[in-house]
Formats: sequence, C-alpha cells, structure tokens
Amino acid sequence: MPWRHRHRSRFSRRRGDRHVDKKNPDHPPARGPQDAVASPDLASPDLASSHLEGAPLGAHPGSVHVPGTAIDAAPPPPTRPLRGPTGMALVRALSRMVAQGQFADVASRLWQSLAPRSFYRAWTLRRDGPRRTEAGEISVALARLPAPPRLSLIMLGPESSGLKPAVWTVAVRRTVDSLARQIHDNWELWLPADAPADFRDPRVKRRGAGLPALSQVEGDTVALLSPGDLLPRHALALCVLAMAQNPDTQILYTDEEWTDRLGHPLRPVLKPAFDPDLLYGSGGVYPGQLLLMRTSLARRAMAVGQTPGRLDRYRLLLEAAHLAGRTHVRHMPRVLLRRRRPLPVGGLAALQSFLATYHPGAVAEPVTEKDAKGDGHNARRVIWPLPERPPVVSLLMPTRDRVEMLRPCVEAILLETRYPAFELVVMDHESRDPETLEYLEALRQRPGVRVIPHRGPFNFADMMNRAAVTAAGEVLVFLNDDMEPQDPDWLRELVSQAVRPDIGAVGPKVLSTNGAIMHGGIVLGLGSGPGAARLAGSRFAGRPGDTVGDLGIGLCAHRVSAVASACMAIRRSCFEAVGGFDAETFPVAFNDVDICLRLEQAGYATLWTPHAVLTALEPYASDRRERVEHERLAFLERWGAAIGHDRTWNPGLSLDGPEDWLALPGLVHGPVTR
Repeated sequence: MPWRHRHRSRFSRRRGDRHVDKKNPDHPPARGPQDAVASPDLASPDLASSHLEGAPLGAHPGSVHVPGTAIDAAPPPPTRPLRGPTGMALVRALSRMVAQGQFADVASRLWQSLAPRSFYRAWTLRRDGPRRTEAGEISVALARLPAPPRLSLIMLGPESSGLKPAVWTVAVRRTVDSLARQIHDNWELWLPADAPADFRDPRVKRRGAGLPALSQVEGDTVALLSPGDLLPRHALALCVLAMAQNPDTQILYTDEEWTDRLGHPLRPVLKPAFDPDLLYGSGGVYPGQLLLMRTSLARRAMAVGQTPGRLDRYRLLLEAAHLAGRTHVRHMPRVLLRRRRPLPVGGLAALQSFLATYHPGAVAEPVTEKDAKGDGHNARRVIWPLPERPPVVSLLMPTRDRVEMLRPCVEAILLETRYPAFELVVMDHESRDPETLEYLEALRQRPGVRVIPHRGPFNFADMMNRAAVTAAGEVLVFLNDDMEPQDPDWLRELVSQAVRPDIGAVGPKVLSTNGAIMHGGIVLGLGSGPGAARLAGSRFAGRPGDTVGDLGIGLCAHRVSAVASACMAIRRSCFEAVGGFDAETFPVAFNDVDICLRLEQAGYATLWTPHAVLTALEPYASDRRERVEHERLAFLERWGAAIGHDRTWNPGLSLDGPEDWLALPGLVHGPVTR
C-alpha cells in the first residue's frame, strides 16, 4: 500500500505538552518552544548603527547607557500576540505563578511577552554587563596571570565575507573600534594582504601575500572574525580567563546576539554545550562566531582539507573539533558577540570531505525546510552507514486490548518498513478483548512475528526487560503499540545511528495525530509545577511538526539527555552493560530517562533524530497516580543533582514557560564554562 501520513480524525485529540507516553502518563503540561526567527537580511551591514560599538550588547540606537542601567529613548518595540502554542503555554505558566504567589515573576514574564525587545535589553545588561564592579574584578584577575596571553584574530577578506571592498572596510573599522575598547588589550588582528584599509593601531597587521592565514600569527590562541562583528569590552578578557582556568580547553565558544539592519537585537542565540552532531547538521552556524582555539591545534587542523590560498572556516572547525576531542571543547554561556546575521551554512563539500576522511561510508546531504512565515532554513543530514551485514533488529512492543491501535501500527511496520532483517516481538499483557485476541492469534502465524504472553501487575520496565532476553536482535527497539511510522526508512535511520560506537540510545521525532510534536528530545528540569513534578520534559512539545528552532536544531540530529521509550533504539550490548531498565525503582514512569542517564555515565551519548518520524495515534491515560508520584520522588532522589543543569539546554533559557522565555537573570561573575 502507498506510504502516507495517516491522521485519523477519531484519534485526533490534542496531546499534552510534556514528555508523556503510554507508560508514563502523568507528566504535567509544559511549554512549547518558539519557532525560529527568520534570519536577518543578507545584504551589506547598515552603517547607521556604528555608534553602538562601545555599548553593551542589547543596546538600541538612540539609547543612553549608564553603567548598570539602560535608559531607553528608542521607540517602543512591537508587541507579540498571545496566541498559538506559545501563548497557551504562557497563560498556563502565568496562572501557576499567580497560584504560587510569584507576583514579581508574573510581572517580569508579562514584560517579556508584551515587549520582548525591551525585556531582552534589560536582561542582557543585568546578566552579561559589563558592570563596573565586574570590570574591576576582571582586570585584577588578568593581572594575576603569569603572563598576559596574546590573542591572534584573523579577519576574513572581502571575497570570503561576500561584501564589496568599500563596505568591508567600514565594517572592519567597526570591529577594530570594538577591539580597541577591550579590557584585555594584548591582541593582534591580521588582515588579508590586499585589504583595502589602513589602520594606525600597530596591533592591526597585514599578512604576507600568498601566505597561509595562520603562518604569521604570534599568539597562543587564535580566533576568526567577520567584518562588522562587535564585542563588549570584557569579551576577550573573559575568554582569556576561561582558557587560563581550564588549561585543557582546546576550543572555547560563547553565546551571541543577532541584530537587524539598524542594530536592534532580534534575539540572543543561546547554545548548548558542545555537540559534534549539531556541528555537522548546522553546517557551522553552531557553535557560532566567537570561537577561540589554541594556535597549535589550529595549525594542525589547517594542514588538512584546505584549498591553497583560501581558508575554509567550516572545514577548519570540523578538523579542529575532531582533533581536540569532545571533552576539550568548552562553552561559556554568556552573550559576548553581536553580529548582524548568522554565519552562512558551511559548504556541503567540506563536510563530505571530512566524513570521507574520518567516517568512511557516511554521506552528507542538504536539508531545507520552510517555517510558518515561509522563510527557508538550511541544514545538513549525515546518513551513517550500516555494517556490511546489517544487524538483526528486534522491535519490542507491549500491548493490551487496543487492537484499533495495534493493527494499523503493526501492518505499517510489517508491510512498509524498508529494512532487511527485523523481528517483531509483541508482549501481550493479559488481553481479554475477543477481537484483540483474534488478531494476536493471526499474528502468531506470520513470519518474523512472535507474541509472548505476560502476566502480573503492569510493569513496563520488567515487561521490556523480559522481551529483551527473548529477542534475537543485536539492536533493540522499544516501541509503543500506537506508534505508526511515517517513512519506510525510519528503522534504517534509527539503527544506523544506534550502531555508532559512542551512541547509546536513539529516539525519533514523534508527532501526534494533529501534526504537533510530541517527543523532540528530553530536557532535564523542563516542565511545570513545584518539587518533584518538574523533572523532565520534551523539547518542542506542542509545536508544529516542521518547527525549525534556534540554530536549525529541529532539522538536525543532535545529542540530548534522554529520549522517550515510546520509540527508543539501543544496541543490545549497551542495554546489557547498564543492566536494562530499572524495573524495581521505575516500573511505570521515568525508566526511559533513567536508562539514558545511566548510559551517559557509562560513556554513551543519547541522540534524537528528526529524520525518522512516527505518529502516536492516541494519548494514554492512567489511574496509577500514586505509583507514578512515588517514582517521581525516586527519580528526584537519584538524579536530582542533574535536574536544571542539562548540558543540552542553555542556562539562559527558562525551564518553566514557553521555550522563548529567558531565565530571569541573576548576576554572572567571571567566566563560567561547561
């Protein structure tokens, strides 16, 4: 039968906005994230905002800036209507705050929702300064270093930036002016040999004609800049101190801010901790522009895959990150650079060349998606190879008296899945419905299908552990009985990711029948409610299925803290290495998050991929609330230290409310990296 999306109206009841599946039904609702803001216009930089060079990030033209305050003389920014999933999540979050007496938070959230630009200016001045007291602390910390390290900054030429020479010159002057105001003044800026600009500052130099970009630099640390990049006066100092405090750091990157043509901030770009898969998928838009690396590492990376006479930034970054290793790439979650547009997506040829060198058989292809506004977004997909003999896969599916759900899912899997070797193991938990029993009996007669009876109290974790023991597959896929694949290659995508040596669990994009995202990767601490209720929630929950997200993260396979066992693939060796699901502590709820966190402790990352899509045909309700609450408390006891400190979630983002909410700012002192 033809492959198509099957949205059955009789099952089209809107699903909750939280990490909810059939075995863990009682998570409270959470927020839906915002769609990606359209990328700024790619025309040449507007020169009218050049007077902002010394102002803190988040400043508006026409604003008067006093240290520690923001007196805004600009026209009020436009408001944002409170409608759609974000508006609904906002109303729910504000109602909870009022009920809990958090009236100060309510005022701040209303300010953020009704005047987001004004709120952001105050947020960034409060959080990222620079404040006069912190500037003094930074100067003292720099003076205590044994020797003031020199930073070598390399400016991309007009041909690499896509700017006309005259525009390039003016944009570079703006960048040089912001560098001249830095607290850390031991830097040098290298321009191309044929740069159409002259500067009196002796720290601005020209490299020799025909020489590689890194051949003449004198600093221990190097960074690439684009014309028009603006840095607050403490940016280089914080980066120097961060690398001095963590001497094993080979690469350091920060958050940044994108502005419109007039210099008005569109939004902060708040990034996760380092994720190599997001680097591949975003094409170098992540980890972004203000990125420092040790000069020795940069020279080693420069020697591979570069065209003579040219510098391919994306290829350099791919090579440097590979050479450094994931644990030596650190992120400082502070907004320390302003630029008028995101970096262009790196060349597909650069990624393909890198994959051919280090991951033979992997293939890169472009991904293009339009958001709700009709704006196009580009990303990259890496199609990972299967072993020469594709591993046998066991699909492990629990069920009970839901033949109207079970039948369409099983038929889609058996008749339309394009994978050479898999079996379906159905664990029947005491079904009594005659139609269900008749269908299960028919399934027993079909090749590649086994139906195993399971007796006793409902214990999802124990049921799946028992199914794994009887399974023949090298890869185990735990699958709810209401999950209907929407692409014939869904299983190949999950398996090709799961067999990678450093990957433990893999989860797909799961949609509800109305097309909204149900599971988009789990974030620890994301959610609502007090105490143990606020433990783990799904990113993008309730948002449209084609949501792009910041940095194009919705289009890219990327690493997350956990994925839902509504559909989860794990290599048998990994599953057995951590002892399977914890059936005693988490029989119903949180066993999927728990096993992912234990896999991470064992050295295996969890990955979410949007390139495998399934639809959940029906929500699931349960009356086991007391039991689930007990498991919430057990989860809090075991993993409480990790909740609210998810490395895949930027600490500048709120964990309670719509995903575009910023965390209420607290003072940030010194370089804090992760």
